[in-house]
Amino acid sequence: MMFINFVHQKHVLRPALKRIDVADGTVWIANDQGAVAARGVDRRTAEREFVRLLLCNILQDEVVEVAYQPAGQPCLPKFPHLYISISHSAHWYAIYISEAKPVGVDIQVPRQAILKGVDYFLNEVERQDKQRMADLDSLHKMWGAKEAFYKLLGGAEQEPEKAFTIREIEQASSGRIMLAYAGKQYVLHAEKHEEYYLVYTL
Repeated sequence: MMFINFVHQKHVLRPALKRIDVADGTVWIANDQGAVAARGVDRRTAEREFVRLLLCNILQDEVVEVAYQPAGQPCLPKFPHLYISISHSAHWYAIYISEAKPVGVDIQVPRQAILKGVDYFLNEVERQDKQRMADLDSLHKMWGAKEAFYKLLGGAEQEPEKAFTIREIEQASSGRIMLAYAGKQYVLHAEKHEEYYLVYTL
């Protein structure tokens, strides 16, 4: 694989990419190793540049531009046949690419503050499950599932916290999540790692 380096000041970062193959696509995970924060430019600009670098390495192309649809979902003008979803949290980045169908991914570093935000991302039915409400693993996975599924829909659902209901979460470190939406059931996959939670659509 060709690697294009991310350069800031005197430090050159060669990103290590972890690859996860799923039925209809591939999820890529990378860590910027603090390079984005140290770049000395607007953080948002640096983050987008790092994502562009990752895509150059993934797609083996020296010039990859990321555009955004009106609802905010990313697309690749040079590769119109590809569906893409992007997520990042702290130094971690996830990119999900598929040739077959729209996809969604979410990556989150663990944070205690998620306990204070349950009213924001859980609906009334979900808040009735007091055991999940007090479980950090479940809350991170539920948040991730809703974020990933929202991206799958391309931002079409205006109130995902109310419209999406998590019906089932496998409690293993890696397992499925069942999400209900518009009278149908959807399966997502969740993984708990030492430094992050990862959820993606199937």
